[in-house]
Amino acid sequence: MTPDPARIAALVANLEARHRHLQSWRKVAALYPPIIKAGTLNRIAKSGGEYLPDDRRILRALGLLEQRKRTETEKRIAEMVRETRKAVMVKK
Repeated sequence: MTPDPARIAALVANLEARHRHLQSWRKVAALYPPIIKAGTLNRIAKSGGEYLPDDRRILRALGLLEQRKRTETEKRIAEMVRETRKAVMVKK
């Protein structure tokens, strides 16, 4: 799964605007979860989105990747597991 180019462009524009306002990549990084370092944000913005980290956790934290959605089959299996657990539980 690759990030959407429109999302990358929006992120770069957002990073550049925040950097212009805050004047420091460290201050910009403080607005994001701790997993995202100032140098990573700097490199993404300076490259115009050409550079993206390989770590999927960072991409998710930046909003570039979405969590994988369950398929209908996975949802049915999860529901069956919940029902089985309820049936097995014994009330005292």
